[in-house]
Amino acid sequence: SKYYHADGNYNFAHLTDVVDIQVGGSFRQYSLNSSGTIYTDYDGAINYSEFGLYTQLQKELELSAAAKLKLTGSVRYDKSEFFDGFLSPRLSAGLTINRNHNIRVSGQTGFRNPTTQDLFIGLDAGRALLVGSAPNNLDRYSNDFDISVSGQGLLSLLSGGQPAPTTITQTGTAAYNNSYTASSVGAFAATGDASQLVVANPDVVKPEQVTAIEVGYRGKFNNLIVDFSAYRNSYKDFISTEIVVAPYYGVVGEAAPTGLPLPVGALAIANGDYTAYSAYTNSRAGITSYGASIGLSTKVFGNFDLSGNYTYAKMDEDKDFPDFNTNFNTPEHKFKAS
Repeated sequence: SKYYHADGNYNFAHLTDVVDIQVGGSFRQYSLNSSGTIYTDYDGAINYSEFGLYTQLQKELELSAAAKLKLTGSVRYDKSEFFDGFLSPRLSAGLTINRNHNIRVSGQTGFRNPTTQDLFIGLDAGRALLVGSAPNNLDRYSNDFDISVSGQGLLSLLSGGQPAPTTITQTGTAAYNNSYTASSVGAFAATGDASQLVVANPDVVKPEQVTAIEVGYRGKFNNLIVDFSAYRNSYKDFISTEIVVAPYYGVVGEAAPTGLPLPVGALAIANGDYTAYSAYTNSRAGITSYGASIGLSTKVFGNFDLSGNYTYAKMDEDKDFPDFNTNFNTPEHKFKAS
């Protein structure tokens, strides 16, 4: 697999003294070619592209002989061929109090397009089948599954005595259109109560959005340099995975047919006729992350540099969605000294 990338930028600062103006853009062409080992590119490479355009305005104001205020505003437009375009504005200000003390603050919005894996993976990872949720990927990823003897008997009964198949072909569409949450399947297995089953049917993945605020300070006190920053990110449509369980037969959410003790989908689960999928989707939960860092550096014993920094990072998420995985693996506390 490979991709082709091009970007360009031009600064118009020499044309006007009022404000610095920059414009730029980028283009990327993906070509996925794993021969079906990772992606669903069994019959040839999968090609798709995305592009972005941006402009930035910057103005520096002289407040005094030592103090300066630099204001920056920018906006970027990005478009993938699979999704609507996004505008990402950003505003920031940097205040130089004097040569030893600087304060900065910024507010911005941003977004993250689903990755090649989020869109086109098709892989048996053991615990679950990974299936990307690009619209043209779901039916391209398929597997043949054996149906249990009990399942064959049930299907024969439902068809009025007709011979039942011993295998069934299930595509990735089942993960998104006919599935239960993994936690509810566990509850059903423990209790036998089909009312515990919860329909999953996650939405196909779409771009993630974030609103971020950051403040920072950098200063020098005699021989000590201090660098501090803090941030808060609020996410919408956070991209990650959700484990779901798709029965080989039956429609999730339907009631039990006359004469049967459980819905057909629940009987498929009870018979062991199901597969777990890791579906790429967006969180229905509210997610925020925040943190701060401080670094100190100085010179000791002449020319020896002594420094240390501490970073705190935390993510808060709605715990009402136990099957959703944020993949947030950043340590809450980090410390480094040198």
